[in-house]
Amino acid sequence: MVVVGGAISALGSGFVMPYGSIYLHVVRGLAIPVVGAILSLSALSSLVVATVGGTLVDRASPKALIPAGLGAQTAGFGYLGLGTGHHQHPTKTRTGVL
Repeated sequence: MVVVGGAISALGSGFVMPYGSIYLHVVRGLAIPVVGAILSLSALSSLVVATVGGTLVDRASPKALIPAGLGAQTAGFGYLGLGTGHHQHPTKTRTGVL
């Protein structure tokens, strides 16, 4: 069941990531190199967290760590919604393009 949940999470992230980069560039007005740096930092942090998480799973019960990991992921996605900057309305973007 854990593998199925991980696969669904990875599939969802794979669908969202391209749209996230378009959002950061078009709506938020970030330059493409900055968007690339943000996505690279995200991938690097996933690598570090997976290494630490694997060690913790070996020492503790996975059932205890899954809720903590999902809670951290939820908090991270919630934190994205707190960003400020350019107006959110698509017709008011820097380029005027959706």
